[in-house]
Amino acid sequence: MPVFGLPRQNKNPEFNDALFLMFFPNFKSYLTKEVNKDKYNYFKSLADKRIAKSRFGTDWELGMSLCIAFYLGLIVEQENKGSQSLSKLADGLQPVGRVESYSVGSLSKSMTFDSVMLNDENALFWNQNDYGRRLYALAKTKGTLSMVVAI
Repeated sequence: MPVFGLPRQNKNPEFNDALFLMFFPNFKSYLTKEVNKDKYNYFKSLADKRIAKSRFGTDWELGMSLCIAFYLGLIVEQENKGSQSLSKLADGLQPVGRVESYSVGSLSKSMTFDSVMLNDENALFWNQNDYGRRLYALAKTKGTLSMVVAI
């Protein structure tokens, strides 16, 4: 559980922007526009406040990239409602379900999202796209933060 109001004692190292494109090359053409670079820089700053190197360790670069991609994905989804121009970016936005049943006569198909959606009440915000689900799953591998207050 996050503790609000306490300043973070450590600083993250500088995030290498090339790593973001290594993890998510589908954003390369999106980031060629100056206005999109500004959005990227804003979300990079936000991710730097949310993703602590001291917690994520060797997965810090991946965590930063997932966090940035999560927020950019939300913006892209809103900007491009009904547009197919950025369909490659959309690959990480919609959950891919598993076919649960399939019929051929009158063609009916049902999908389940249980295996791809996080069933944790705290994950509702991160369930908005695949990048968020992956970040949440990565964070869960890092254990629970704890704090002892001495009076």
